[in-house]
Amino acid sequence: MIDRIRRGAHGLPLYLSLSLSMARASPGRPPTADVFGGPLPELATRVFANLPDRERELARAASLVPRFDEDLIVEAVGGRLGDAYRLCRRTLVAQDNHPLFPHRLHDAVRAALTHEPVSEPGAWAAEDRADMAVRLLNALHDRSEALLHDSDRRLDILEIAAALCAEHDLRAVWVGNALSDLPGFARTAGRLPPPSADTWMGQLSGLFEGWRHDRNVAERVAYLEEFVMRPLRPDIARRAHIRLAYLHRTRGNFEEALAILSDLLTERPESELLRYQVARTLHSLGRFRDLEQHLANHPLSDPTTPARISSDIAYDRGLLDDSIVGPVTRAAWLRERGKHRVALENEVTVLWRRALQGNCVPADCDAAIAEADRCGEALCMRTALAAKALSLAGNPNGAATAIGDAQSVVRATGGRPGWREWTSRIVCALRRGDQAAVEDVRQEWQSINTRWSPHQQVVDRFLIHSGFPARYPPLRITDSEASTEVDRRWSVIISSLLAA
Repeated sequence: MIDRIRRGAHGLPLYLSLSLSMARASPGRPPTADVFGGPLPELATRVFANLPDRERELARAASLVPRFDEDLIVEAVGGRLGDAYRLCRRTLVAQDNHPLFPHRLHDAVRAALTHEPVSEPGAWAAEDRADMAVRLLNALHDRSEALLHDSDRRLDILEIAAALCAEHDLRAVWVGNALSDLPGFARTAGRLPPPSADTWMGQLSGLFEGWRHDRNVAERVAYLEEFVMRPLRPDIARRAHIRLAYLHRTRGNFEEALAILSDLLTERPESELLRYQVARTLHSLGRFRDLEQHLANHPLSDPTTPARISSDIAYDRGLLDDSIVGPVTRAAWLRERGKHRVALENEVTVLWRRALQGNCVPADCDAAIAEADRCGEALCMRTALAAKALSLAGNPNGAATAIGDAQSVVRATGGRPGWREWTSRIVCALRRGDQAAVEDVRQEWQSINTRWSPHQQVVDRFLIHSGFPARYPPLRITDSEASTEVDRRWSVIISSLLAA
């Protein structure tokens, strides 16, 4: 017997463990040599056959996922926790230190169950496996909703849900939404099944593929422009177009973003997301009259989105106290619903606007910098670093470090300096009386074809304060307020910041 086990095991400890399980399966009856030495899948099948019926059902459910815990398979099967506890202590199940799902069936066992012939008593047909995949997916949904505030653990759940969707060609809108809510698209992309044109999940993985391989924003735009030309399922095509519009907006191509979002809104005029994103893009273009008309035609029902739009316009007008209310409110609302990526964007907007008021200290920025760094959210990290540089403007060494860190992020992500870096460098140069450094920033800024945006207007205002001519024409936001009044407010903001 020992010789047959040694030859059959090929050094695999699992083979020895399963052989011992076989030897113990029939107490009182001595095992014979011919029981041992067969292929590993056959041995796994024989050990599995000796399990109690209820444990076999739980094991079959567990074979559909790469890892699990007792609660997951019990909820899906409708079994008993005691049976799950006993199963998870058997040789068939391996243990590791995963914080949510500490158990997994050995690969040989999973393979044996996947190919279990339906002629075996209790074996599942293909339809039974598909039904259990749906039940597991529903159980994972419940677990995901219970962990809205823990993006790391939620990603662990979504990774398993995505694998189920891919293997069984399931469409789960909640999976797509939850994946988009997580910060760090590159990190998320690395946890998804391989892209495929054949399944819903394969196409969704294909969308996220644009964030793999260290692509910069321009390369992601090129990838998505090609991706949206493929034959895609309607909801995947819509997600891809929205993401492409966001990337255009990040690059300052607001007209391209508006065209995409407006077309999508025409198709789905009831979409709250599209109504809001068209409004945000009109604001970025400075088309304040069109924005007003758009909101009249497509009012926003989410109470936090009108507040954010109003605060953005207050920022343009130099009303910094009012400019903070909207993103603060929206960030809290988004965090409560597990939308951590967009919540972080709102939180760093608050940091930036408070820094312009002189109401931000470096420690306020460090938590946002750490979260953005951990999740790979480069733009959020750059905004938080720029806010930190402003808060350290009176400390030349500290400010230089923050500015240097921001430049490192720009280089590492294949981007280029933008309004964040230019504004923080101008402020720090003015605080130390270095007019030559201000001139360097101005030349760099003017050498790049930067289209007007609210943020570029702020860069212009700081340079005007430094004695340089205006690059953009006077800004008129409302009919009732002269541009000179807005200029006066910003002059006070800049003077107060530099005198802090």
